[in-house]
Amino acid sequence: MNTRRSSLGYGAKPSGHAAAQDSTSAALAELRKGVHVPSMERAPQEFIKQACENMKQEVPGAEILQYTDQGGLKIPEEAREGVCSAMTAEWIRLGAQNSQADASKAFGSVLQNDVGKLANAQVAEMRHGDQIKQKNNAIMAQADDIQGAADDAKSMMALQKDMNKQLRRNDKFLEHADKEMRAGQPMRAGVDTLSLRKEVLLKNQKAALRQEAGAINAALPGAVSQLQQKQAALNVETDQFRTARGGGLPGTQVHDFKEFANGFTDHVKTNTAANGFYRIGLKGPDGGHVIGLHKTDGECRLMDANTAEWKTKNHNDMCELLTAHVNEMYLDRNYTHFDITQYKHP
Repeated sequence: MNTRRSSLGYGAKPSGHAAAQDSTSAALAELRKGVHVPSMERAPQEFIKQACENMKQEVPGAEILQYTDQGGLKIPEEAREGVCSAMTAEWIRLGAQNSQADASKAFGSVLQNDVGKLANAQVAEMRHGDQIKQKNNAIMAQADDIQGAADDAKSMMALQKDMNKQLRRNDKFLEHADKEMRAGQPMRAGVDTLSLRKEVLLKNQKAALRQEAGAINAALPGAVSQLQQKQAALNVETDQFRTARGGGLPGTQVHDFKEFANGFTDHVKTNTAANGFYRIGLKGPDGGHVIGLHKTDGECRLMDANTAEWKTKNHNDMCELLTAHVNEMYLDRNYTHFDITQYKHP
């Protein structure tokens, strides 16, 4: 090699071949620079980063896979309240269809490139949820109306019964008085009897009450049946809504909304013992939030739209990390209740 370099002669004018080689080398060097690919990892807001560091201190085995920090995303105005629910649904959907590594990568791509999709999903979910609430409120109002009608019919029947007693008592007295008068005995003084006009009026009122109460009672079974059909249809729609919030997996609420208490971590451990995905719903007077969990027999994951996607060594650490999130991020935001919905992985 040294001999060949010497034969080129440093003082000689480069030949045409040498010039071509230099040009090629320069071109290749430029090509090797490639293109600048923006990092998929977004820098979180400083207070989010600090909160995550605090939680890592509490759960040393927890590892951040990628920051999510929805507050740092360019979310469209129509979803300005946040996209935590849509993010959780997408995270569960991707997790159910891919390995954990591939799911995490795909989820990061969505956060980087398709926030609009999440915003649209969030808005659609909110509208659908509002529609379900309105339908449920309407059913509850109809149920109250039916109950009110049933109570009215019951009151009418009671009033009719009282009127009937008055009429029977009056008839009995008049019958007894008639017998006494025929026997030549004077009518007893101080006995309040109904005038003929009052008697006729009372009989008419009793008949009207009987007719109205009868009509109400006859209509009640049909009204109840129709309302039951509406409720059954709404139950199906609610199940479909819950499935959509679980990325397409059927969901079951395993823990209804209850206040946070000292046993929160134990509640979570008990109700997330089975393998699968979970939505932890947080609720307060000013709104709500959602955190996703993925329980396996080994490593588990947690995704909070406000902080990061996390990996833990086991189920216990995942539950401890969730508790750390609640303490670090949400108790001071007036979140007072939580529920747990399970999505079984097929």
